[in-house]
Amino acid sequence: SSAERCIRENGLQDRIGTMLTDGLNGVPLEGATDILIGGMGGLLIAEILQARLPELKEFNLVLQPMTQAAALRQWLCDNGFEIISERCAVAASKAYSIINARYDGVKRECDPFFALVGKAAEDDSEDADIYLQTLLSREQKTLSGLMSAASPDEDKIAHSRELAEGLQKLLEQRATEHAPERKEC
Repeated sequence: SSAERCIRENGLQDRIGTMLTDGLNGVPLEGATDILIGGMGGLLIAEILQARLPELKEFNLVLQPMTQAAALRQWLCDNGFEIISERCAVAASKAYSIINARYDGVKRECDPFFALVGKAAEDDSEDADIYLQTLLSREQKTLSGLMSAASPDEDKIAHSRELAEGLQKLLEQRATEHAPERKEC
């Protein structure tokens, strides 16, 4: 009812229909060109897509994971979807990435850094800087926890350190590239 109210308030009832369903189950896809799934975790989004995988080959996917974006990127790469672009957004003091993907049948290697960052690094916005800084803060917290564990796992520590260092380097590079255009007045 909240979505229907928003649609009415924006005069879009002739262009947008609503349906209450479990994921994409029962959703007729005929005539659609785009599928938007957002506001839930990346693993749940991947499960929803998996349930209708054979039918998704012709659709443009717009996906906004609230958590576990790395797992969603990994699923997309493993299942033949190209991540075309990502845009970052900040809302209610939280940073998110919106992933645009399309099936092309090519299963891709998805190294841990790409799974974590995806194509968000190509977004030149300040929201992307905030998103990447949020990822760095989370990874630093993970690294700190791993290092203070009673029985530290050196492989996990090395992996987490590598991700944190990659994010730090990326943020420093972005700061250098954007310094002239982001000066304070």
